Amino acid sequence: MDELPRHLTSGEARRRGITRATLTASGLVRTHHGLWAADVPHSLTEAITHVARVIRGRWALCGWSAVELLGLPERSSWQPGDPVHVCVPTARRVRRDGVVSHKGLERRRVVDVGGIPVVAGIWAVADVLTDPLVTHDDLVRLCDGYLHLGGPADSLLALASLDRRGVRQLRAALHDVRRGAESPRETDLRVLLTRAGLPEPEQQVRLVGADGATVCRFDLYWEEFALGGEFDGDGHRTERRRWRGDRRTDRQALLLGHRRLRVTSDDLEPGRLHETVEDFRTSMVPVSMPPRGRLVRTVDSSPLDLPW
Repeated sequence: MDELPRHLTSGEARRRGITRATLTASGLVRTHHGLWAADVPHSLTEAITHVARVIRGRWALCGWSAVELLGLPERSSWQPGDPVHVCVPTARRVRRDGVVSHKGLERRRVVDVGGIPVVAGIWAVADVLTDPLVTHDDLVRLCDGYLHLGGPADSLLALASLDRRGVRQLRAALHDVRRGAESPRETDLRVLLTRAGLPEPEQQVRLVGADGATVCRFDLYWEEFALGGEFDGDGHRTERRRWRGDRRTDRQALLLGHRRLRVTSDDLEPGRLHETVEDFRTSMVPVSMPPRGRLVRTVDSSPLDLPW
């Protein structure tokens, strides 16, 4: 039994003369109809490997599974027991536990991600629109991430112009979508503040000193207040060099007359949202003296030009 592979289909077992009783006694786990494996999948890539062994013909990852593999902001990362979303040609249908099947592969562009066929980014966004649980903020994060990874805004506008399920919700979300967010939590912070009635910030603004060197780059920036907003992931705390660099650039920016408010995941928890908004609100005081340094806009973070 030590010679059995990590994945074995029922057909392969029959060709080897291995009975079902032997498979059961071997300790292998039946993860899909017709597939036996050494263990249940513990990651999305492992789950995809299992699915690939039992799906015949052309297929590609789609929906939330494609969103995660493409590096777009997902609602939540895949967990053991979650399904894998696959797209197949319209004439076919996949009926297997742990697989959510979508049709229309022949109409979609497919890209290769580490040897795995995945529908192109705009099609992954289109699939997510059919999820009855998708929220406005889910779509704003997803579209922000799509633009950040180089997706054209015209593709989002074209998708929003179609007569298909979820388009009305996409159109509403695009009013809040901006270029420049480098993480879903940056999007969350921006949307939280503007939804509370605070002024719209610019995004990814560089501060350049008198010597021409970049002092820092603000995630969010309000020029009229010389105020920056930053979302810090845990890496800003656990990586010593990064933590020290943040302290140094904060000090350098302050000496030039620019303040930075740093926010962590705790500050975006439901019980802290009001406090976070008020911290920014009370900090938005017009500057009495023009700050020094030169501001460089690295991205056009203005609202999208929407035809509706």
